[in-house]
Amino acid sequence: GVLDADYIDFSATISTSEKQRVIAPGNLMKEWKSANRNFYHYKTDKKIKFSLAFISGEFEVQKERYKNVNFKIYHHKNHNQNIDKMMNGLKASFDYNTQYFGDYQHKSIKVVEFPISEGVFATIMGNVIPTSERRFIANPDAKNQFDTSFKVQAHELTHHWFGNQLVHANALGAGILSESITDYITLQIFNHQFGKEKKLQFLQYQCKRYLRGSVNDADEKTLQFAQPKDVYLSYGKGNLALHTLSTYLGEEKLNSTLKSFFDDFKNKENEYPTSLDLIQKLKQNTPDSLQYL
Repeated sequence: GVLDADYIDFSATISTSEKQRVIAPGNLMKEWKSANRNFYHYKTDKKIKFSLAFISGEFEVQKERYKNVNFKIYHHKNHNQNIDKMMNGLKASFDYNTQYFGDYQHKSIKVVEFPISEGVFATIMGNVIPTSERRFIANPDAKNQFDTSFKVQAHELTHHWFGNQLVHANALGAGILSESITDYITLQIFNHQFGKEKKLQFLQYQCKRYLRGSVNDADEKTLQFAQPKDVYLSYGKGNLALHTLSTYLGEEKLNSTLKSFFDDFKNKENEYPTSLDLIQKLKQNTPDSLQYL
């Protein structure tokens, strides 16, 4: 859930060399050295979901000031072939989501590389997006592939709205409120950035993801009651379902419905929506002729 405090205020005490940095959610308020140890004091601007990352390493940093927000990508000095694509993914996601779903809540966005030995995922924790080394070292010239470096950052920043400001209940079908909506929005960002061909390539990837999972699941649940392990539903089928709705309703109409749902539950501390709440909202905003969808 959302933290009770108005902000997170903490100190990290970590032994590091002079070249290393420690990065955590929030803004670095102060750093100092005492008894041969380095101290870092971070503080967040807003309440955040209780999810924290402390990352230490020797980093190069790519910085850009964009629309009054500091964008930073911390990376290994030799892993720079996809930095521009990642930065573009952040900016495209920032533009789309602020246009349709409201302001970004922090003063900075920090992407931080972590080694592949810790996994191949990416996630968002406050204003920090820990991202696997895999996304930094992907072949930037691979043919017939959509831009995963762009896509991952666009997806994770979208979670600032759906997954971090809107926090779902711990219930069956929760994946539709975080991953399905987020991946659908990422699909639309792809369409605006790269055009219909790349959007359909992205959609085809998720379609195959769903079909592969469905073949191997003898007890497939409906999307609204999918379990946390059913990622082939929350990502694959969920994206397809919302894209289908947008095809019939229109992107603007579906986005306004998602915005209404978002506003109903954003930053609520004791009111966590389920998939049934979303489906009810969708039904309320769909004309009678399309209720069968």
